Amino acid sequence: MSEKVRLVIIGSGIVGCAAAYHLTQFGWRDIVLIDKGELFENDGSTSHAPGGVVPLSHSKLLTQMGSYTSRLISGLKPFRTDRNTFNRVGQLEVAISEIRWQDLIRLHGESQAFGCESHLLNPAETKAKLPIINEEAFVGSLFIPSGGICKGADVSAALARDAEATGGARFIGHTAMTDIEVTNGRVTAVLTNNPAMRRIECEQVLLCANIWAPALSEKLGVALPLMAFEHQYVKTKPLAQLAQFDRSDKDQEVIYPTTRELDSAMYYRQHWDGYGIGSYWHRPHMVRPRELQKTAINPFTPDDFFGKPWEQAQKLLPVLRDAEMESGINGMFAFSIDGMPIIGESRVKGFWAAVASWITHAGGVAKSVAEWMDTGEPEWDMRQAHIHRFHDFQTTDAYTSVITKKNYREVYDIVHPRQSISEPRNVRLSPFYPRLQDLKAEYTAFAGVELPNWFEENSRLLEKYDDQVPPRTGWAAQHWSRIQGAEHLATRENVALFDLTGLSIIEIKGSGAAAFVNYLCSNQMDVAVGRVVYTTWLTPKAASNAI
Repeated sequence: MSEKVRLVIIGSGIVGCAAAYHLTQFGWRDIVLIDKGELFENDGSTSHAPGGVVPLSHSKLLTQMGSYTSRLISGLKPFRTDRNTFNRVGQLEVAISEIRWQDLIRLHGESQAFGCESHLLNPAETKAKLPIINEEAFVGSLFIPSGGICKGADVSAALARDAEATGGARFIGHTAMTDIEVTNGRVTAVLTNNPAMRRIECEQVLLCANIWAPALSEKLGVALPLMAFEHQYVKTKPLAQLAQFDRSDKDQEVIYPTTRELDSAMYYRQHWDGYGIGSYWHRPHMVRPRELQKTAINPFTPDDFFGKPWEQAQKLLPVLRDAEMESGINGMFAFSIDGMPIIGESRVKGFWAAVASWITHAGGVAKSVAEWMDTGEPEWDMRQAHIHRFHDFQTTDAYTSVITKKNYREVYDIVHPRQSISEPRNVRLSPFYPRLQDLKAEYTAFAGVELPNWFEENSRLLEKYDDQVPPRTGWAAQHWSRIQGAEHLATRENVALFDLTGLSIIEIKGSGAAAFVNYLCSNQMDVAVGRVVYTTWLTPKAASNAI
């Protein structure tokens, strides 16, 4: 049987359901969302994830997405009467090292600029919010009031309920996409295994299948460079010290703030009189998209947990010292090659993706893709999340495998703004590389190309400019050399050659080239041959992005 709709959404996790919700709020109708399994309590990470909503990060875009997700979920009418959809108990970021504490101080500063409330707390102030924590086991914490715990499946169901109430969307489970028809470079239909709707004719498709997405998109030649990685989540049996929390009372499920201790890549949340412990502190368990089974859950591997992770959990939260494990899983989350979501319309017209998202950012990801589909422009700057940001080499299986393993190992590492990627390196080399080597270049990877930050051979310039280069210390001095200051001054006074191999060249041809470039750019681009114009590109609303 065939039917015709405007849009097919694939995947009933939070991103898919929130996208349907936002589009129906924008007035869209004839939307069908399909999922290969049950709706809402589905096979993906939305259902098994512990539900932490962590609004604040060092990324402005992710903070915008996380803060919006918290507001979106907070405003939903609960889906069930016997449990809360969202417990806005706040988020604690705990530092067990001075280095992490300094990073939290920087993050607190960024929170002021990002519009996300946060408070630096000493150990006593932290214990006042989380009485079961060991004051002697950490340096301090950062508290984010808008953080909390949600039940992912209930959020999805509440969003779907509200989308269906508009009359604009339908949600259909046990309906797997088997193929997508493309005619003249544009999607025309989705084929499924559901006998009642084998072929769904449509104008657009939105892929929200997260870890399964690359295996589905490759049918259309669309590469989505992400991998699934297992992380561990353990729930304890009831703890005597938390016996006061009544399991029959939904408002007592989560009283304490959700807590992350990032030096150990671990996090914690309350389950009434028990506790949940999440850990990334183990070797990477990568699962390739074509090797995924039905669900995003694999069997628990106790050897990865009962060692240093368990010891650290008991040190930070002494109530766990006599705890027994009630359950444990290895649940899968999506890791993209740069840690950011992948959003936008692919080179196949009408085929959109909103993937590589965790629950924390899901509402913001859905909002952005819905705005993009509706008006052609999201509210926020999407360059870091744009589906077309990748070079061809970045979408290869070899590159994706290496860098996503690295991303897993470094998931909560402190990263300096000037710090180059640790691996893979030497992926692309400049034609001038032998000369750069002779000059003893200190490199950074820029668009995969090894380009110089400074040349050790230019240390001789400090003989002339030494007193004009202010010293730096601490964080500011990392990934920096006084040689850079001397090179800058020498360039101002004399002349220098720069290797621009890492910059992209976009050529516009044809009789309307000048008019198009003038439309795209903020400056006058119709100039004489031989001139160079520094400019910005404009969005449809005339917001500028520097190039």
